Order: sequence, then C-alpha cells, then structure tokens
Amino acid sequence: MRQKAIPEVLMPFLDGKLLLIDKPLQWTSFDIVNKIRYLIRVKKVGHAGTLDPLATGLLIVCTGKFTKQINEYQGLPKEYTGTLVLGATTASYDLETAPENFKSISVKFYKCHRSILPSKKRECVCMNLREKELK
Repeated sequence: MRQKAIPEVLMPFLDGKLLLIDKPLQWTSFDIVNKIRYLIRVKKVGHAGTLDPLATGLLIVCTGKFTKQINEYQGLPKEYTGTLVLGATTASYDLETAPENFKSISVKFYKCHRSILPSKKRECVCMNLREKELK
C-alpha cells in the first residue's frame, strides 16, 4: 500500500497518532477506520478491537507508524460497564427490536469475554456494553 502525498497539516497522522473514538450506535469499527482514512488521507489506519454495531463505546484507533502498537493496546486491562436485562425477550434475539418483560440491574465486568454473551438461539439477555478508559 503506497501512501499518496498529503498536506503538511496532516503529516502528524502519518507519523502516528492514537485516537480515542466514542463509537456511535450502528457504526461498525470498519466504518470508523474508513471515515478516518478518508478525513486524514492516511492509508495506514487500524483499530485495537472490534465493537459490535449495536454497541457504543471507546474504539482505539491508531494511524501511521502507531499501527505497530495495536497489539500492545489490545493486551491492556479494560473495564466494561453495562445494563443486563434478565428474562427479557425480543423478536430478533438482539436489540434490533425492543425488549419486553424485564427488570434492569447495573453491573460491571472486568476482562469481559464473548463467552458470556448468549447464543442467538437462547432466550435473549440484552446487554449494552461500554468500554471505559484504559488504565
């Protein structure tokens, strides 16, 4: 991938920057990376972990030479917060449709892994996760 010439004002992004993006609902991590590539005109842009399109939260994006550090950021401790909805059901088994018959509780997860998420074939446990600052 050959980098085209870019304006001087955008050169710091080519040298490398760490961007902390609050990913909006419905955007994929790839959408964010593509938008940043377009805006800063730097081809070498990557993220340190995918967030589901139905999740919002911190997406760590690196540009230029900083993309070599992505693995380091992925290995850092993370904190996830969210609201679990127990016993709720939805027609689509996710938050594409509104949950019904539920009571909410607040919880925190540390080093949360995908294995806690329900299979789409089981009764839905609706979860809104938000990745907080890295420590």
